[in-house]
Amino acid sequence: ETVEYGISSFVFRAKRPFHPERLFAAMASRPRQGALAGLLRLKGFAWLATQPNRQAHAALAGTQFTLSPGPPWWVSIPRAQWPEGLAEEFQAEEAAAEKAKHEMYLAEQAEQMLAAQLAAPPPAEHALYYYKRAHRAATEEANPEADPAALVQLMEERFEALTAEERAPFEEKAADEQQRTSALAAALQLAQRDATPYSPWDAEHGDRRTELVCIGRELDGEAASAQLEACLLTADEMVLLKEEGWGWLPDPFAPSWLKALGHGGAEHAHDHAHGGPADALLGGMGGEMTEANLRGVMEVASKQGLPTDYFLGFLFEELLNENAAKQIKQCAPALRELFAASPDKRRTQWTILEGVVNLVTSPKHPSWLLKKTPVILMALYDIDMLEEDVVILWSRSRRPAHAEVDMKVREAAAPFIKWLREAEVEP
Repeated sequence: ETVEYGISSFVFRAKRPFHPERLFAAMASRPRQGALAGLLRLKGFAWLATQPNRQAHAALAGTQFTLSPGPPWWVSIPRAQWPEGLAEEFQAEEAAAEKAKHEMYLAEQAEQMLAAQLAAPPPAEHALYYYKRAHRAATEEANPEADPAALVQLMEERFEALTAEERAPFEEKAADEQQRTSALAAALQLAQRDATPYSPWDAEHGDRRTELVCIGRELDGEAASAQLEACLLTADEMVLLKEEGWGWLPDPFAPSWLKALGHGGAEHAHDHAHGGPADALLGGMGGEMTEANLRGVMEVASKQGLPTDYFLGFLFEELLNENAAKQIKQCAPALRELFAASPDKRRTQWTILEGVVNLVTSPKHPSWLLKKTPVILMALYDIDMLEEDVVILWSRSRRPAHAEVDMKVREAAAPFIKWLREAEVEP
């Protein structure tokens, strides 16, 4: 849509998630490159590959681009907790989109047929067609013994003998038909462009998607949309995401995202001071970390509707200490239940591993706790909260913003990683 002063807008929609690093490079760099430099405002929600359970609220004002946590995707919430009628609404919208796709297919077929017609002989020969159609019956009746080829030749000879005045009605008919088919082809092309089928629900990914309203001056919407499209995961990356989880992806948005959710540092302290979820969880602890006390905290988390990954982040930050390996073993049944409740267990394992990194490098714990990393990982592995392939993949990954810390922890974890690798090759 184009308005005064060169201001225009478009809506970017996608059913694949954004690659965090590519999106950050495209939108958070100053100045932005290419057609995206023409953006003045951007607002909407997005699917970030590293955040499969929660929407990302995207906003651009001037040069400042932000991506902050939004509400959970419905697909990450048990259907029993959905509002009445929501599932039926998604099904109806999906069916409508499928119908629209079928109609688009028919339109494309019609467009191809029209294109073939438009590439047909020029109007003069179309006039011959209309002459033949008008005189075929009379010619056949007057020449009952003639074969079809002879009848055609006879009509063509008679058409050639017509005067310009006698041909005029047939040429006008041909010209009118040519104009009508041209207009119909243009209308079909326009309808195909403007009525792209779209449903908020996908059979594989649920309601995860991106919808961004983009406004700019002298904005090349098609080029800007292509740049945003290039920030999405590729088909190969989607396969890897499904097989390996999201942890292999570097995420420059992660620090601000975690702060917004109340994980860590001053933001977490702010959460406590204002009676936020962390404060409520601590209130449910009732003393040392025993299984009974942990179940009390889990009950508070359940009542507040806190995601499993949030609770695990809180667990590693606030509840576990230098006796973490012992605490994990003592609370194994409750921890297994907590892990079993995760809707995305591969993603939750990356949350656990990030929690281990934060635990063993936290300044509030003794420095020697870093050396206990293999013991803590073994305790988690023994109660089935970590899998071999996820841990080995984690051991090879580095977060660009925390590369030094990650290197220290991976080095400390080396004995456990070595044990895992050797266990893999044992007959």
